Amino acid sequence: FNRNLPESQAVASYYANKRKVPPENLVGVDVSSSEDMTRHDYDWKLVPPVKAMVDRLKAKGNTPAILLIYGIPLRVGGAPLTAPEMELKTMANAKVQEYQVQALLLIGIAIIILASYFGLPTARYVASEVLFLRDAWDAISRSAVGTFYIDTLIPIFIGLSGPLVPVTLRHQFAR
Repeated sequence: FNRNLPESQAVASYYANKRKVPPENLVGVDVSSSEDMTRHDYDWKLVPPVKAMVDRLKAKGNTPAILLIYGIPLRVGGAPLTAPEMELKTMANAKVQEYQVQALLLIGIAIIILASYFGLPTARYVASEVLFLRDAWDAISRSAVGTFYIDTLIPIFIGLSGPLVPVTLRHQFAR
């Protein structure tokens, strides 16, 4: 039970009386009365007294059961990361950023490819074309992200790439 919450001790005593649990088997702990507790409080305020009682009951040959009663927090905060876990998290975050950049580049390349075919004013429907590509182009060219790529990012990229980009693409994305 939670020593900081009188109702918690009352509920624990009531339950123990109804179940014929000896009062000396009740364990009062000094924890928060909220639904959350820190990992530190769990490790240093809840576990030691409960473990001590379990060990005492086992030494007497009893099979203890633990019942958390009203007033004991429901959630425990996360444990701090170890040095190897922190290193792994740092490496994972770096990879995520790397993959995000690669994904943005691939999206830009896909837009350039689709625009070079479907974005031309002379582009007409051809029976042999793959329809989902035209649908993809229509969706991209109408979206806010697609418009940002087409009107801003791709022209900047093409401007920086200069003569490496075919003239037709330079003209198509000239802004």
